[in-house]
Amino acid sequence: MVQKVQIKRIAVVFVLVAICLSLVSCASAPSVSTETVSQPLETENYPIPAEREPVPLDGKKLTIGIWCGTHHDFFFATMMLLKEAGINQIIGPDDLWTGEDGMLEMLDRAEQFGISVIPNLRGWDLNEVPAYADHPALQGFLMWDEPSATDFDWLADAKEKFRSLMPEDKVFYVNLFPQPCSYESLYGENYDSNAVNYETNYVDVFLRKVQPEQLSVDYYPLMEGNLIRPSYYQNLETLAYRAKDNDIPLEVTVQNSGHDTTDGRYVSPSVQQLRWQMAVAMTYGASTLDHYIFTSHEETYAPMVDFNTLKPTELFENAKTVDLELRAWEDVYCSYRWIGSGKVDAAGSNMMLLRLTKSLSQDQWGVLSTVESDGDVIFGIFENAYGENAYMITNAGSTTEIPGKDYLANFEINDANVCLHFNVENCHYLKVISGGESKHVKQSADGTFQLTIPAYGGVFVIPLIEN
Repeated sequence: MVQKVQIKRIAVVFVLVAICLSLVSCASAPSVSTETVSQPLETENYPIPAEREPVPLDGKKLTIGIWCGTHHDFFFATMMLLKEAGINQIIGPDDLWTGEDGMLEMLDRAEQFGISVIPNLRGWDLNEVPAYADHPALQGFLMWDEPSATDFDWLADAKEKFRSLMPEDKVFYVNLFPQPCSYESLYGENYDSNAVNYETNYVDVFLRKVQPEQLSVDYYPLMEGNLIRPSYYQNLETLAYRAKDNDIPLEVTVQNSGHDTTDGRYVSPSVQQLRWQMAVAMTYGASTLDHYIFTSHEETYAPMVDFNTLKPTELFENAKTVDLELRAWEDVYCSYRWIGSGKVDAAGSNMMLLRLTKSLSQDQWGVLSTVESDGDVIFGIFENAYGENAYMITNAGSTTEIPGKDYLANFEINDANVCLHFNVENCHYLKVISGGESKHVKQSADGTFQLTIPAYGGVFVIPLIEN
C-alpha cells in the first residue's frame, strides 16, 4: 500500500512539473536558433504557405558601394574584383589624377560591369560641365563630403546651378557628418551654443536648404578596446525618419577599415562586425550601403586593398562575404518599404536605446503584437505592395557609461533569445533570412515563435500568413 502511494505521488510530481514547464513564458529562456525549427505544433501539422514572388517597390534596388580613397584608376582587373564582391558603386574618383579621357575610359569599363560611378566634383566653379557628364555609368557627382551647416547656403546655390546645367538624371551627391562630431565641425566655428541639436540644426536645415535626392551619412561605431559610439542607433533613426518624411532613400557608409581618430582607433571589423553594421543600417531601411575605404596611401589605415599592389586584404574578403550574402536576398529586401522602427531594452538601462525617441508603439507594429527578449534588440518594420509586414531584427548589444565621455561607451554583445507574438491566427511559419540563407521556423505549441539573434547578428523575418 505504501509503495502504491509513493508511485502515485511520483506521478503527481511529474504531472505538476509538466504543467509548470508548459506555462513558462518563452521570453524567460527561449534558446532555439534560426537553424532549427521550434517545437512542432501539437494540434495540427500545417503546410508551409506558398510565398509571393518579390516585387520591387518603385524601382528600389540594393546598392553596395566603396569610397575609393586615394585610388582613382579602376582598370579591368579592379572592376572585375569589385563585381565579384557584389559591389556596384564607386564614390570619389577624381579626374585630377586621370584626366577627362581617363575618366571616360573608366566609366566605359564600369558600364561593362554594371557599376555606377560618383566622381569627385568638390570645389566646383558652378560653370564647368565635365565632358563625361552624360555618361550612362555616371550616377552623379560628389559635391561635398561632410559639410558644416555653414556650407549649406553654398550647396543650395550650387544645387540650383547644377540642375540647370547637368543632365537631369545625375545626382547632386552630399554625404553628411555623423552625430558624434565636434560642434565646430557640425555648425561652424561661430556656432550658437543654443542651436546645437543634430536633428533640427543640422539635418533639418540641410534638407530644407539643399533638398537632396538622397540622405547619406558615414558612421563608424566600433572602437578598439570594446568601445562604441553610443549615438549610433539614434543617428540612423533620425536620418531614417527624415528620409521617409521626404520620400528619399537612405544611404549609410559603414566602417570597413581600421584607422586612427582623435579619441582612439576604429577597429578593422571582422565578418561578424561588418555583417552587424549592414544589419543595423537595413534595420533603419537603408537601400545603399557603402564601404569605407577601398585603399589609402596613409599607413595608419588598414584598407580593403593594398595601396601599392591593389591586392585584396582580409578586409576586402570580409566585405565580399557579407556583400554576397546580401545579394542572395536583395530581391526580397527591395520588395518591402521601411515604415518605422521598434526596440526592446530588456533591462531598461541600455544608453544607446534610451536615446531613441521615435520608436513606434506596439499598436503600430503591424501583425507583430509583442517582442520579448532576454537581450536588447532593435527592429525595423517593413511593408510590401500587398500590405504585408516583414521585420529586420538586430542584436543591439549592451552599453555602460564611461564617466566624462558621453561620446564613447563600453560595449558588450551576446546572443539574444527572442520570442515573437503575432496578432493573427493563421500564421504558423516564419521565413527567416540570416547570413544570406533562408529557413522556415515553425510555430511553437504555445503559439509563439522563438529565435536566437546571434551576437553581431540580424535576421529578416517574414510571417507566412495563410490566405
